[in-house]
Amino acid sequence: MQDFLSALTKYKPLTDLLIALTPVTVAAIVAFIGWLQWKTSDDKFRFDLYQRRLNVYMTAVKFYIGLIGSRLDSQGFDDKKKEFHQAKLESQFLFDTSSGIYLLLEELQYRSMQIIFGKTDPFIRQLGPMIITEQLEELSKNLEWMNKEAMPSLARKMSPYLSFRDSWFSRFRQRNDRKYAEQLASEMNAMINRLKVP
Repeated sequence: MQDFLSALTKYKPLTDLLIALTPVTVAAIVAFIGWLQWKTSDDKFRFDLYQRRLNVYMTAVKFYIGLIGSRLDSQGFDDKKKEFHQAKLESQFLFDTSSGIYLLLEELQYRSMQIIFGKTDPFIRQLGPMIITEQLEELSKNLEWMNKEAMPSLARKMSPYLSFRDSWFSRFRQRNDRKYAEQLASEMNAMINRLKVP
């Protein structure tokens, strides 16, 4: 026991240093764990937001496919209409106003209702051939607009919101790559300057 106490007094400065560093080390570890939890929470929030945005896009695509391919008076299509309407309303809060996504979905819904009305209303079939021809032309214009303009435009407008190219990790990696390249360039310049003959 006496030997142990004499050994402690012999290494007292080292023991005092270890005692002093312990709270700092624990605090650093706790801070790191806190940062990891914050990062995980932030990533989960981003992923949830991504999932909701993707759901808006997929609902719009399913609605469009149902509009051009199925019976419009079926229960399945009614469900797609309701889902699309809900997704359109959610899009107001999920995308920037300047993106124009909500307005595009609004117009898509308006034109699709014209198509549905034109295809399913029994009263229109009883009208003369001139009115039926006008309805078919309007229906054709709306379908062409959806096919050539609306759906490609929706994909283009939603692309920045559904891409992981601009994720936090890629921005961090690019920033570090740039710093590394700048550091490497300055070291090479310093080497070249040292090699120059005066």
